[in-house]
Amino acid sequence: MTTPKQQEAIENRELNRIEERKALLNTLHRHNQQILEKHLTKWFRQDMSNGILCDDCGHELYDTGRGTLDFPPSVMVKCPNCRAMGKRYLSP
Repeated sequence: MTTPKQQEAIENRELNRIEERKALLNTLHRHNQQILEKHLTKWFRQDMSNGILCDDCGHELYDTGRGTLDFPPSVMVKCPNCRAMGKRYLSP
């Protein structure tokens, strides 16, 4: 059996955990705003390096910013050196 003081301490710890968890979570509005900013950045910045090497010449590939409607989701990539093009699957 817990005393009223112990019960109050337990409840306070639980409330603190809930508040800490809330601080880590995004609101729906903030989440959507962050994702929209990423999409707009990607849309207006046409070429973005992605850390993947070209199979044909070994230079770094760039995302073109054009996604596909395939499954799994993917984005078109190109090589600025040999102009090879391909599809890069996106991580889930």
